[in-house]
Amino acid sequence: MKKISYYPGCTLSSTAYEYGDSALTVLSKLGFTVEEIPDWNCCGAASAKSLDHRLSILIPARNLKNASKLEGDVYVPCAGCYNNLMKAKRALENTEKRKNVEAELGAFSKVPDVYPLMNLFLDQAVREELSKHKLKTDIKVAAYYGCAFLRPDEILKNENPELPVSIDSIMNFVGVETVDWPLKSFCCGGDLSLADSKVVAKLSNKIITYAREAGADAIVTACPLCQANLEMRQSEAFPIFYFTEILGIALGVDKEAWWKKHLVDPKAVVKKIKG
Repeated sequence: MKKISYYPGCTLSSTAYEYGDSALTVLSKLGFTVEEIPDWNCCGAASAKSLDHRLSILIPARNLKNASKLEGDVYVPCAGCYNNLMKAKRALENTEKRKNVEAELGAFSKVPDVYPLMNLFLDQAVREELSKHKLKTDIKVAAYYGCAFLRPDEILKNENPELPVSIDSIMNFVGVETVDWPLKSFCCGGDLSLADSKVVAKLSNKIITYAREAGADAIVTACPLCQANLEMRQSEAFPIFYFTEILGIALGVDKEAWWKKHLVDPKAVVKKIKG
């Protein structure tokens, strides 16, 4: 296939290890060479924008500057990281804001394009390859996008924030049916998980209730914070997968280490997916 530039972010080697490892495993199986942004740093997460707007742009902008040393577009698996890098990219597209950033970080030779990792799997060649590995399963999943991949639309300009389709399409490529449901871009409570866990529990349980009522056996997401909130704050035992874990199963790879990281044991559903 080709080489891609990759920004892993912090959580994919820690709390979302199963997302990071399954993403790299799937990319390798599909023939991609992954080149991490050199000397990358935390994107600032939620704390930077809460404390200092200037730093909330400079921190992810430094990653874009380091990424400019590589070839090609930058793909980002984490929703929060993607959102922050895109805010920095938009700032660099503004002449006055770019001057302020370059006064701190030095001149940018170029500003790379930034995409969610899931967009990579919508490429025609990748789609055709995935379609060769269709699963024979009657399991249905609810594709859940959350907020940070979709909003604010004027900054991200990614896909329709009300009717996103990327995760649904990727699941369909490998033979997994997705349900039609109204909460695919509904907020899970995001960064309120520690500040007000009752709000997150209420929102997360609403999401899971709607997914179950729509006929889903599990939820599939691409956001580490959404995945953690939905697993940690639910009152049921409803499995929450990363989309790359499902792709791993389709490509003949799934690891016990992935399932051990889940707070809700997904192995019963994994067994049904494998057929």
